[in-house]
Amino acid sequence: PEGRESSDAASDPSADTPAELLALLAEPAPDANGTAARHTDNKLQTALTLATLNLRLRETFRQARLSIEEQGVNILYLALGMLRWYESDTSTHERRAPLVLIPVRLVRSDVRENFKLGWTEDEIEANLSLEAKMKTEFGIRLPEMPAEEDLDVEEYLGAVEKAVAKQERWSVSRNEIHLNFFSFNKLLIYKDLDPASWPEGSRPADHPLMEQLFGSGGFAHDGSDLGEDPHIDEEGHTSDLHPVVDADSSQTHAVVDAINGRNLVIQGPPGTGKSQTITNLIGEALAKDMKVLFVAEKMAALEVVKRRLDTIHLGDACLELHSHKTNKRAVLEELKRTLALGRPAVNGAAEDRVLLEESRRRLNEYSRAVNTPVAKSGLTPHELVGRLARLEAEGLAVEGGGLPVRGSVSWTAEEFVRRRELARELQELVGRIGIPRDHVWWACGRLHFVPTDVHPVEELAGEACEALDRHRRDVDRLVGLLRSDATSAELKPEGVERLVATVRRLLEAPDLAGADHGNAAWESGAERILELAKTARRYAGVRSKNDRVLLPEAWEEDVLEARRDLRACGDKWWRFLSRRYRDAGRKLESLCREEAPKTDRERIRLLDAILDAGRLRREIDASSQLVADLFPGLVLGDRANAHERFAEAATWLVSLRRDIAAGLFGGADIHGLLEDMPDRQGMAAAADATERSRKALAGTLGALSGKMELRPDCLGPGNALEDRTCGDLDAWLRDARRQIRSAHDVVRFNQLEKKAAEAGIAEVAEAAASRPEAAAQLLALFEHACYSAWLDAAFRERPVLAEFDGSTHGGIIERFRELD
Repeated sequence: PEGRESSDAASDPSADTPAELLALLAEPAPDANGTAARHTDNKLQTALTLATLNLRLRETFRQARLSIEEQGVNILYLALGMLRWYESDTSTHERRAPLVLIPVRLVRSDVRENFKLGWTEDEIEANLSLEAKMKTEFGIRLPEMPAEEDLDVEEYLGAVEKAVAKQERWSVSRNEIHLNFFSFNKLLIYKDLDPASWPEGSRPADHPLMEQLFGSGGFAHDGSDLGEDPHIDEEGHTSDLHPVVDADSSQTHAVVDAINGRNLVIQGPPGTGKSQTITNLIGEALAKDMKVLFVAEKMAALEVVKRRLDTIHLGDACLELHSHKTNKRAVLEELKRTLALGRPAVNGAAEDRVLLEESRRRLNEYSRAVNTPVAKSGLTPHELVGRLARLEAEGLAVEGGGLPVRGSVSWTAEEFVRRRELARELQELVGRIGIPRDHVWWACGRLHFVPTDVHPVEELAGEACEALDRHRRDVDRLVGLLRSDATSAELKPEGVERLVATVRRLLEAPDLAGADHGNAAWESGAERILELAKTARRYAGVRSKNDRVLLPEAWEEDVLEARRDLRACGDKWWRFLSRRYRDAGRKLESLCREEAPKTDRERIRLLDAILDAGRLRREIDASSQLVADLFPGLVLGDRANAHERFAEAATWLVSLRRDIAAGLFGGADIHGLLEDMPDRQGMAAAADATERSRKALAGTLGALSGKMELRPDCLGPGNALEDRTCGDLDAWLRDARRQIRSAHDVVRFNQLEKKAAEAGIAEVAEAAASRPEAAAQLLALFEHACYSAWLDAAFRERPVLAEFDGSTHGGIIERFRELD
């Protein structure tokens, strides 16, 4: 027999059984009636101890049940009679084969009860394997076993004994009984497929389906009527379907193809709905009054489908023909039961159909909305939500609005992938070099930097360092002369410029002897002082211009009447006849050092000068107290040069105080310097040297900036090289010189930044340059921005998404499932 042997009552018991018991079992002692009583009851005798017997029976029970559960086939038989035979005339190894096989089952009510052996009521069989072997190898045709109702075991065993009588040493043991596993499945299949058993032209191999299934061409069908990716509810082919369990589009696709007569193979891993599809196929076949044979290698597969059919009340349409349900009596009882069933009644079908269609419409609208790609992205809202959830699960924290990415909604999937790869490169670069804005060469604007560029830049940086050292020495010297608290390290260029401006202003200072520099009136009365200085300057001008013509006493005379007489008669031909005209002329001649002017115009101008000087002097005298406050001890008198020096000093000091208030001189104590003026020549030389070294430093910095194409906008306001303090500039130059080779990292970032700008994602490069989290999350931020933009667009364009509510949608699904 085929199959594996198991430990059972047929095993050799001699290892743990007394010899006298073995002999007694082999040759039962007859009683008065010729047979021992223990051999006529319903107990089977074994040569095993109770413990060993129970162990063997439990294992036999387990394996028999496993065969039924996995394959749906009972392989436990009680064998009656045994053929003892040899492979050849010279063989010394005796073979034994059972002759009559009764299908049985082991049962017990609970673990404390003994096992009971019972007939399954399936057909009693002959040893088909033995029959085939005898015919093939020995040319012996064993007798055919009669039908169950005509079977006489003794007669059959006798017939077998006659069939093998010519074989030496062969015999039949009629009193042997064995409980064991026997399987003839493969032999039965082999016999069924034997071409000799089929008429010519009707053999299984000649069937077109077999040729397609096992041949090289496969199933020669055209494509499915539904296409490659159908929308099931919109296809006319599905309008008359009768799905009895839930099915997705691919499962429905398979059902439609099968119902339309296509031969197909459905493959899929566990849990993909194959049993659901089979259930729906059976349901469709029932609706079309078709017959279905469902065959499976394992009984578990049959039971799964049968349970599904029972759940949906279609189990009564199925006749089970496997395991213990295959006996005639069970089949007949099942047919009797199902024939007696009445026709099921369905109420409210029209109303249910309306509700079903409405539920289907709403679910399909949402399905289309959530599963249709957004714009040109190639991604559905369902996929977008999933990707956003993945980013969140991976630890992405979006703060401050995330990363702005303009125009991403209009990108195609290919454009998105290319830009995402650019964001990935930026993230990888930032992860390697750190925050680009913190790099010493961040301002470098070059797009290429080769090893041969390193040495020239190092030389320029060295020259800039030397120029800075010279400039700092000059600045420190100037600071010392001005007695300032500042140092070259903390001074910015504008601070140095103020120091130079201070020196220049000090060198321009007029004679300020006796001036009160700290008087508040220089600021509060600035306008009045400037007006007084203007008046003094005009007075000095009038006196200076006419002092060589007029006597000093002339400036005190009242010449208004003389001027009037000259003016009245000056243009008359008879003026020499007027006494007043002649008196005015004599008056003017008395005031002149020498001969008075001849023309009346010159005479009137001279008289006007005397009148102007008097008026200006009175205005000055009216502010005598202010003059005394600003210049204690100063007496202007009537000297022109005194008024001129006063006007110059007053104007300069007002301007100085305004410049001090405007911060043009920094922290220099200019009042103290005015009181105690340093060496003018030394200050001038120091200021000149500082300006020269500053220009030289600016030149070297300009050359370095040009070589590295430094971008002022990258340095920020006040951080340009020419705007830094000497100390900061010194530190930068030394770091830049030391890290010149790492400038390639910034150049590489510039290249990616340029690509990003060309791709329309300049903001991504900006974020990579400055955001601390860019090294770890730039790519995730980019993806989040794009996915969010597409999802927002989907919600705006598809109202059904915005109206979605989870609990309500779940209710619609449940209602649809119930109605369907």
